[in-house]
Amino acid sequence: MAVQIKLAEFTVPKKTQYGTIERSTGQDYVWVMNPDTKAWRHCGYLAHKTKDRPYFWFSPLCDVVPELVEQIVAECAKQKKAEVLSAGSIVVEEPEQDIGDDEDEFA
Repeated sequence: MAVQIKLAEFTVPKKTQYGTIERSTGQDYVWVMNPDTKAWRHCGYLAHKTKDRPYFWFSPLCDVVPELVEQIVAECAKQKKAEVLSAGSIVVEEPEQDIGDDEDEFA
């Protein structure tokens, strides 16, 4: 099943002598549709092409699963009609808590 994504230009306000303008940051917000709740969820950023990097670069947020990253990259490439690369996803794991002896080591 293909994922549904939405891209939007990431801009910030910049004050100039002529007033406030919206300045591009050179990247897009990427939202993905949750098929269960039909809600859009922010999942990362898509950096625009540059002179030194002739392709788009998808940077996922840390809680996006690796299988979804591959589908998002494919859908971004289809929408932008250009090559999109990504380093993949970082899976955050809960650290294991060391349950040591019940004795107080400072006693």
